[in-house]
Amino acid sequence: MCFVEVKARSSEACGSPSEAVSRAKQAKIERLALAFLQERNLEDVLIRFDVVAVTLSPGKPAQVEILPDAFQATEEA
Repeated sequence: MCFVEVKARSSEACGSPSEAVSRAKQAKIERLALAFLQERNLEDVLIRFDVVAVTLSPGKPAQVEILPDAFQATEEA
């Protein structure tokens, strides 16, 4: 099962969208994913965490970067 975090930015002035998925944000996503799996008795399902980074610029097509397996679950989550 894949859990996907999508981040969009109107510019990269404050960093890329993927950089906004901090370690703290990753930990929150992991906790929510594990709770989702436990509620559905799916603890043995293999999971991965992807990030989709979208940069939006006026008058230009959106730039989309897909980062499969962007981070790993930790023991603390």
